[in-house]
Order: sequence, then C-alpha cells, then structure tokens
Amino acid sequence: MSIWSLLIPILLLLGALVLLRSALIIIPSGELHVVERLGRFDRVLRPGMYFLIPGIDRVARDFSTEEEPVNLPEHDCISSEGSTVRVHGVLRYTVVDAKRAAYGVSDPAFGLLQAAQGRLRSIVERRSKRELEQDFDLVELALAEQLREASRDWGLSIGQVTLELNEAFVREA
Repeated sequence: MSIWSLLIPILLLLGALVLLRSALIIIPSGELHVVERLGRFDRVLRPGMYFLIPGIDRVARDFSTEEEPVNLPEHDCISSEGSTVRVHGVLRYTVVDAKRAAYGVSDPAFGLLQAAQGRLRSIVERRSKRELEQDFDLVELALAEQLREASRDWGLSIGQVTLELNEAFVREA
C-alpha cells in the first residue's frame, strides 16, 4: 500500500470539510444579513444557521436590529431674525428592512446625520430665538417627523430624537 492511497482520501476529506465550513453561516440573534448571488440581491437572512454556495453566494452587508445612536455634533443654526444658536443632540434608529438599508443608502448612520443637520437648520431658521427658547420640544418633534419620512425609503425606523439648545451660545444678529 502506497502513501498516496492514504493521503488522497485524507486530502479529499479535508477539502470537503473546508468547503462545508465556508458554506455554513450562523447568524446570531439581533442581526440581519443581506445575501447576494452572483452580485445581485438574493435574500435577507434572519438569525439561524444557513448554507451558502461558496463562490456564488456572499454576505454583502450585515445589520444589527438593535437601536443605534447617531451623535449630532454641536453646530450653529440661524433663527428667523438672524440670531445664531448652537444645537447638538442624539437620534436613535433601527434597521427594519435590511434590503432597503443595504441598497437605499451606502451608510445609514452618516445618511441620517446629514439629513438631520440639514433639516434641523431648516426647522430652526423658520423660528425666532424666543420661540426656540420657549418651545424647543416642537423642534425635536418636527425633526423626528421629517427624519421618519425621509428614512422610510432607507429601511430605517427613527426612535427617539433628543436635541439640546446651548443657551450660553445664542448670538444676536
């Protein structure tokens, strides 16, 4: 009996195990994976164990289903009468449709940040400094509603939006 008669079955067995391991995917609880077959969307995998065809299927994106925070850094906004106010805050979002989140926007957190900053400036510039100081909760509600509408096509659900007005930094025009 030659060495090759023992080595070939062992190598075939090792190759089969490597192939099996590369085809097996286990998705933990709280995650969604987007699978592409030959570069096109195929399906969304939920938590569990799945087999993918090596070289044909691939996980293109993975998302957490937990609520993710996005920090809105402090930035200046101009009120209706020209006063400068400084606003910062946090918004929270959840991925509810992994396909839309994967193909609707390249980076959901950055997209939300950009949308929030632009819409926040637009909301603040329609109000006077006095209105902002008295009813800043209305600004939060308006921003949350506009972000919910904008992010619907991205497969995201907007949770809590918390904003703070830095009253120490309110400059008159």
